[in-house]
Amino acid sequence: MEIARCPDPLYTTPKPCYTADFNHYLTLHRSVLSSEQDYHLEVESVLVYVESGRGWVTINGLIFSIETGCACLLQTYHTYRFSSVKDDVLHLRVLVLDYPLLASIGYRVPDPQRIGAAMEQMPVVHCSPSTQSEMLHIFHKFEQVQEQASTHTILIKVALCGQLKLLYAQEALRAKPLPFPAPAGWNAWPYITKFCTKNLTAADVAAAVGVTVPQLNRELRWISGYSFHRLLTRARVGIAASVLLLNGLSTQYISRITGFPSENIMFRAFREWRGMTPQEPREKMLSPENRCPRYMIYEKPFLILSYISHHYCEQISLSMVAKKFFLSEATVNQIISSYFGRPFHKIVTEFRMQHAKGLLRCTDLPVCDISVTLGFTSPHTFSRLFKEYFCMTPSEFRRRGRRE
Repeated sequence: MEIARCPDPLYTTPKPCYTADFNHYLTLHRSVLSSEQDYHLEVESVLVYVESGRGWVTINGLIFSIETGCACLLQTYHTYRFSSVKDDVLHLRVLVLDYPLLASIGYRVPDPQRIGAAMEQMPVVHCSPSTQSEMLHIFHKFEQVQEQASTHTILIKVALCGQLKLLYAQEALRAKPLPFPAPAGWNAWPYITKFCTKNLTAADVAAAVGVTVPQLNRELRWISGYSFHRLLTRARVGIAASVLLLNGLSTQYISRITGFPSENIMFRAFREWRGMTPQEPREKMLSPENRCPRYMIYEKPFLILSYISHHYCEQISLSMVAKKFFLSEATVNQIISSYFGRPFHKIVTEFRMQHAKGLLRCTDLPVCDISVTLGFTSPHTFSRLFKEYFCMTPSEFRRRGRRE
């Protein structure tokens, strides 16, 4: 893969393409390019896979050659433009990754170290033949449930997105770094996004990337069309838009924790960057009528499942969960069974069994200690259930894993 600096600055204001409509979230698109497209800047992460053809993608002032089997992970701090080689056509698969929904259903609190590592990975990779085959297989499965909007199919889509993210991360770990020192703007924009909720100044960022403040603004305008101050405000709007999905938080509190000097400034920023008040995108995204999958974030079954996922290593019981959500035990069990197809105790056991596999593979903890760690009252119960699930004892599973 060839990489070069783009000789021309950004002359136009980049706009969202695939994330311009909420209904495109968690949707797989096909795109055909036979010429050069305009520059775009998305409000959510977008995965692009080159199904066939050759061309280039320009990202933040760097030009990457692309061909069949390349994948691009475009973040909210990437301006990009695809273009095809003369007399060739690029066939692209494009998937909008809804990170707030993925994190909510995955029951994960954002890890700053993982976020930092993701920001440092290459935005373009050339996938190995096996990864290409796996990605195409996942895209095929995604298309099979594409037009369905049920809870079940949304969960399938989220799981498939997780698989694609993992495959990309594995390829990014093997990717070669830039063949030359990264331009200041290349490092500065992710830095602004990462620390936007802090009391960040242009001088702070300039010092972090080794340039003066005038040079910083010049570099940022070259690759994005915007100055430091405007990119900082845009990043804060993106964080606030995600936090606004949480129930019970006032806009005044959200403005404070996302770095805005005041609630009024946050409202003006939303008007500037999203064309609406902070409440409007929340109402649209969390409304099932709009077909945006984010409405699932606050449905009762997923709140209950999230609670179980955070407490399954404790002596969790149906009565504990019922008290937490002010419901009867029968109602909790009915909600779980109707949505996830199995009763409360099965859900808890499945969480514990998956955790047990990781501990058996990656640690030398005795089986009895693992059983206690996972909330079992006796090693015998743990071993019996493990054998029911995986047709072997925990010790046999550990031995087999070490042989492999």
